[in-house]
Amino acid sequence: MKIIEREDFYAVVTARFDAKEHVEIRDFPKHWPNLRAKIATEMVSKWAMLAVESDGEDSAGRAKLRSMPPADVVNRSVETADLLVAQFEARGWLIPGVNPSEVYGGDEE
Repeated sequence: MKIIEREDFYAVVTARFDAKEHVEIRDFPKHWPNLRAKIATEMVSKWAMLAVESDGEDSAGRAKLRSMPPADVVNRSVETADLLVAQFEARGWLIPGVNPSEVYGGDEE
């Protein structure tokens, strides 16, 4: 078994050599969202479906809306995710994950 540390997760790699060679990789996040973070993430995912922008007015003077282009939706989602994570960190809403070496023992890389 080998434990590999990356920026956001640990990977536990195990190899078994029974009837067939078998390699298993499990990932362990370094942080878990708490209840508030899960709720906020769910809200953002729902709101993203309503991504529209102004498209002038119709003949009666009412605002017209159109769906945002996919590239704009992606950029907005990435910016929103950055802001969400920054807020989660500032509020202490990210729960540290467990280092698998504490559970399994083993080598770290």
